[in-house]
Amino acid sequence: MKNRILLLSCITTLFLSCKSTNNLSHEHTSNNSYSNLLTDELVFILTYGKSKDEDLKVGVKNANNKILIEDKFENISKFYGNYANVVSNSNFGYINSNGRVKEFPEYDKVYWYTSNTGIVIKDCKYGLINRKGKLIQPLIYDNIHLPNQGFFIARKEKESILIKENGKVIHFDKLKLEGEYVLGSLVIYSDSVKVDGTFKLKKGLANLEQEIIIKAQFDEILNYKNNKGLFEVENNNKYGLVNLDGEVIIPIEYDAIDIDFNNDIISAQKNRKWGFIDVKIIL
Repeated sequence: MKNRILLLSCITTLFLSCKSTNNLSHEHTSNNSYSNLLTDELVFILTYGKSKDEDLKVGVKNANNKILIEDKFENISKFYGNYANVVSNSNFGYINSNGRVKEFPEYDKVYWYTSNTGIVIKDCKYGLINRKGKLIQPLIYDNIHLPNQGFFIARKEKESILIKENGKVIHFDKLKLEGEYVLGSLVIYSDSVKVDGTFKLKKGLANLEQEIIIKAQFDEILNYKNNKGLFEVENNNKYGLVNLDGEVIIPIEYDAIDIDFNNDIISAQKNRKWGFIDVKIIL
């Protein structure tokens, strides 16, 4: 059989969709391609098999061409720490860096991200599970997003719920939670706001105690950098930056902005021309 190198993208939307199949799409690449990190080593995805995707099996080898995990799985995600998600014999589970596999045939899907709390799906209902297979949140949710800042955001009917990685639930009964992410210790909420005589849905920021930090006034709240205390916001398809006091730091007048906080530089587009803004000068 012919050896082929296969770079597997971590397609979490397919893993976490209750309607998708076990056979995730594969992206074929050249022999010098590599994907993710297992401890400090570059990891390659290695496949042996026939030309049809359903016959392929995948495993892992390092940059020195040493096979770390034999090619016996239908799918492997990238490694998050010492674990990767796998599909084996149509069962979802995980494998650790020592090659130990744990499958969960009693569920339709399970998926871990960067923590030891995973998302579990059965009959299109979502819950949370630990590595030993114990449910720490029951299968009662319509959707659960990948964890961020130690929290999962779950949907149940029309309610948005924050769940800590230990399973503790925070109900947002005063504000309507928006988005899939916790931004530092803040969340995005939405409210109907009167603008030019018409009520429109706008977004703002609140803390985990549901206290409003920035009132709802933006169409979107996007990138956030904690050590700068700045948020990218959008209104009427124009972009700018605000701080935690809601003060506009960069006017919301640009057609696009590209933020690189590592270098304190923002590139901004206006009237089809690009320029640069030094965040250090502004702050």
